[in-house]
Amino acid sequence: MWHDVVRVSSQRGSGASNPSSDAELAASLATLWPHRWHESNWLKNVCCCGGLHNWKQLHLEELLPDREVRFCYWCSKVKLDGVIYEG
Repeated sequence: MWHDVVRVSSQRGSGASNPSSDAELAASLATLWPHRWHESNWLKNVCCCGGLHNWKQLHLEELLPDREVRFCYWCSKVKLDGVIYEG
C-alpha cells in the first residue's frame, strides 16, 4: 500500500506537478485511508455530496515532502495541495 505511494511520488520527479500524476498519486493515497461511506449517516453523506467534507490529516511528511495531503473522514475524497480528487 504505502510502497505504491512512494513509487508514484518518485515517478513525479522534482519538476512541476502534473494533473494526471497528481490524480494517480491521490488514487494511491486513498488506499491508505479507508473511506467511511458505510459508517456515516445520511446527513454526513449529504454534506459530502454538497462539498462539505470532514478533512483529516495523516502524517506523511516523510513520504511526500512539500505536499499537503488531507483525507475526508466521511467519503473517499483526497485533497492534494488544495485540489480535491476522487479516491
